[in-house]
Amino acid sequence: MPGRVSNTKIKPTPLMTAMQAEKWSFPWSFVIPPILLLLGGILVFGVNIPHWDDWDLTVDFILRHPQMPTLPELWQRHNEHRIPLLRLWIWISGQCKLGPKILEILAALIWALNLGLYARLGVESSPPRPWSLRMSVLLGLFTLSFCQREVLFWGTTSFQYGVAVLGALIFFRGMQSTRRMAMLTGFTLVYLSFPGWCALIPFVFYSCLIKNPKISLSRRVGTAAVLVLSTWSLFTVYFAGENSPSLGLSPSKILSSLIFGLRLLGSPFAMTGKYQFFALHLIAMVLGAVYVASLGYFIARAKKAGVPSTSLWLSIYALLVIGLISLGRESGGLDAAGISSRYTTYAIMGWFGIFTHTWRGHLKMTILLLGVGLVVSAANFGAEALIRSPKLKAAQVIVRALAHPTGLIPDLAPLTAIYPQPKRIESLVREATTSPHSPTDFDFFWN
Repeated sequence: MPGRVSNTKIKPTPLMTAMQAEKWSFPWSFVIPPILLLLGGILVFGVNIPHWDDWDLTVDFILRHPQMPTLPELWQRHNEHRIPLLRLWIWISGQCKLGPKILEILAALIWALNLGLYARLGVESSPPRPWSLRMSVLLGLFTLSFCQREVLFWGTTSFQYGVAVLGALIFFRGMQSTRRMAMLTGFTLVYLSFPGWCALIPFVFYSCLIKNPKISLSRRVGTAAVLVLSTWSLFTVYFAGENSPSLGLSPSKILSSLIFGLRLLGSPFAMTGKYQFFALHLIAMVLGAVYVASLGYFIARAKKAGVPSTSLWLSIYALLVIGLISLGRESGGLDAAGISSRYTTYAIMGWFGIFTHTWRGHLKMTILLLGVGLVVSAANFGAEALIRSPKLKAAQVIVRALAHPTGLIPDLAPLTAIYPQPKRIESLVREATTSPHSPTDFDFFWN
């Protein structure tokens, strides 16, 4: 009636409730700042020139395959890897004339999606954790840390690792809600992009045969088929033929792999590129041991509570992948673990799972570790901006001169400090700028 005041209360929306409780139903502050920093870094410091493996993996592959490559050609080994999805992406980028800088930007969009999935996994982990603005920003910046700058500022590698991480996150989200199609999709993405897919096999077994004991016979058969085919693929695809990694294990190899693995686990807090010394290795190995101890502690707590945490599954998976990397790369020594920042991606994945559990009971220690990680991240970004980017721009001038059909061959000495095979680069550039190719056909690589 007119003039009468209603006593009906307005029902709060979920967004109002989340804001009043100082929680975020989806922490956009976790996703937006690191992605803006990454895109800004690529636009300002990125250089449109192939880098390291890009010459053989990208330029050479595009030159050799003007037409659609066959499945065996996509499945060819690169070092000890089979990366058909990445090879297909490389061929498409060549057909579309997308240079390395554009590829980095496109891969950054994959990493934005990855951050969104990270956030969902963290928010949905049990028991629930408040996502305050401060912790959300800190953890987001750490999860896309520039300690993994080899991944973020290297077009093909960024795509490869971005898809591999995306597949793992989709797999574990599917595992969380028992969605078989999501698990299969995630498994397939990892399988086609990164050798670490075999670390998913225990989770397939757990989810389909242990977590759900009443699963139907058809699904048991399907799971068994996936496990058998995966195991067959592991030993016949990756460990067959020339240049295959050795399966031989000795006590000294196991010990060196363990030390190497601890160094990798601590790499987000001690990644300084070529500037390596023992104190850094020691700090990283101590933090690697802290990672393992913390993971064991939280697994025991989750088991006691009877509620598994998806973010802990992610930490276990990261540990398994780093174990596989250590078995294959330990011969390079601790300096290699401190230089190879691409492997830091999986250490960061594991620490994300740890931090989603520590910030309630150990907030000060969590903020301290995140702070150290962000300082190291800033140092790596500075190295990208002040050291690597200027060198690549100098190399771009040299390669552009090589690409000019009437230009004189310049001094290749500056390339030697950046690339392992400057003569090979010269031959590839010459091949790309001679008949039947136009001198401008490959300008998207170095202009």
